[in-house]
Amino acid sequence: MGPTLNESGGLPDTAKKASKEIALGEIQEGFEKVPAPKVFPTQEYLDNTQYTLTGILRYEFIFGRCFVSTGGLETTKEVVSRLNLKPGDHVLDIGCGLGGSAFFMASEYGAIVTGLDLSENMLHLARQRMTEQPLEVRNRVSFRHGDILKVEFPEESFDFVYTRDAFIHIGLKEFAFGRIQEYIRCLKTAFETVEAHDLSHMFLRTLSRELKYLQLRKKEFLRDFSAKDFNDLMTGWQSKIARVHIGDQSWGLFIATKSNH
Repeated sequence: MGPTLNESGGLPDTAKKASKEIALGEIQEGFEKVPAPKVFPTQEYLDNTQYTLTGILRYEFIFGRCFVSTGGLETTKEVVSRLNLKPGDHVLDIGCGLGGSAFFMASEYGAIVTGLDLSENMLHLARQRMTEQPLEVRNRVSFRHGDILKVEFPEESFDFVYTRDAFIHIGLKEFAFGRIQEYIRCLKTAFETVEAHDLSHMFLRTLSRELKYLQLRKKEFLRDFSAKDFNDLMTGWQSKIARVHIGDQSWGLFIATKSNH
């Protein structure tokens, strides 16, 4: 287990970093005591099951505008603050969802962000959300449909790679990490540091807050969604909280850093 959370419950302070790094964001893994699946989600599967348009909008109701990941904007701020982004840095956001993290990095740090997602439904809504952003953000963010295992980018295209709650959908993780290496600047250098932080306590606190939020806004939720949608989300959140309590699901933050020298 990596460093613990600080007393305020946020992320621990970090040592001085090299100027270029890969942030592998937050990887949420569910350790179910069943055999690993032989077939991992495809675009068609995702868009017709978990990430239907209605399913995505239900998640966005809980996580906040432009977000479909636990913690929404609050968690994004915590994680991105560790990247030391500078204006003009190029970022690849794998599993960009509705674009919330991409919009934040472009708006707050002046980063140029390419959002990649396997779900066409996600990108359809992300492009709609893009129209709500200021012109300077729209000029810095682009979206691309594709599979990280297959998509092609020129070598050394990006200064940072950011991914959040996406690698659980990727079957060939080692192959994916190999592909990512090709796109990062300073290609010939090895990672100088790799950090792993266990954020399960933060995960549990965030899930509990989101569950309470859903309960308090039930009437508002039911104006746009069905009672079944509400009950499904309640059951899903309660199940996740139970899995975290018994150690079958956790939340981690992983950062690998390269030097630009």
